[in-house]
Amino acid sequence: MNAQLRTSRLLVGSFAAAILIGTLLLMMPFCSAAGQEPLGFVDALFQSTSAICVTGLATIDIGKRLSFLGELVLLVLIQVGGIGILTFSNLTLSSVGRRIGLHQRTLISESHGALPHLDPRSLVRQVFVYSLSFELLGALVLFMRFALDHEPHVALWMGLFHSVSAFCNAGFSPFSNNLIGYADDPVVNVTIMGLIVFGGLGFVVFADLRYGVHQWWQGRRVRLSLHTRVVVRTTLFLIAAGAVVVVLLEVGNAATGSGLWHRGMAAVFISVTSRTAGFNTVDMGALTNTTLLIVILLMLVGGSPGSTAGGFKTTTLAAIWAIIVSKVRNRPRAELLDRARKEA
Repeated sequence: MNAQLRTSRLLVGSFAAAILIGTLLLMMPFCSAAGQEPLGFVDALFQSTSAICVTGLATIDIGKRLSFLGELVLLVLIQVGGIGILTFSNLTLSSVGRRIGLHQRTLISESHGALPHLDPRSLVRQVFVYSLSFELLGALVLFMRFALDHEPHVALWMGLFHSVSAFCNAGFSPFSNNLIGYADDPVVNVTIMGLIVFGGLGFVVFADLRYGVHQWWQGRRVRLSLHTRVVVRTTLFLIAAGAVVVVLLEVGNAATGSGLWHRGMAAVFISVTSRTAGFNTVDMGALTNTTLLIVILLMLVGGSPGSTAGGFKTTTLAAIWAIIVSKVRNRPRAELLDRARKEA
């Protein structure tokens, strides 16, 4: 059996096992809120699958149907799905001192990409450092904001849940109306958007940027990889273009607010979250059909390779664009950031 087939089977098997375990746990009575019937198999399976695959779709009101333990199970499933089961398993191998073999290194490289200055074992550790750092920072900021509206223990849990859900690009919220209640709040909007973007850039991009800062600090020439430059530029373009288009299409529609500041913030949030996260600060059903078409296109693109986001990748979109431009200009090869595709 070749390595690619073994990798595929491991991926499918790991996800299937995690989904099944999550389903069984969510069906337990202790995962349902007081006075609520335990989740049936279909609802539990759907929620477990949606959490592992970080889609954000829900068939239940999470805050009303699930107990604290139920929400905790859901949050763990989101974290496992966002960071990746393979990362968890390889971190375990590394932490107990076992040598990571060639096959495991291949799995890590296929999951998160590869950089010439970064060892796969180091990448696994940094995945957790980056993830936990952003999630804890986001949880702290959200806790301080939610503490103005809720009891401290509720605000702490809500801050942690939304932070992990945002960084993993999951979009789950225990609030019945998602984040509509904080549509005009800049702290919640900026924090959630920041977590979504940083989670969707990809761990390899983080590692490359860190290496670039280290080189700059030592007075050396900073040369980011082509992958990082393409991901960052494409991400910024999609956010800006999506926001501008939404603002223009929603002129005269009260769904995104009345003032310019509110409309602009709502448009940026829609542009960011539509790519993979699934949070919403406005009633999505009240948007115009043309705006919803733009949202669908943004959902199609998704995030970047090796990130917590889904969809087809930003690098794929950039490559398609380079091919189109080369055909229009009648050039023999596609070029992207002064790089040409090598002939086979």
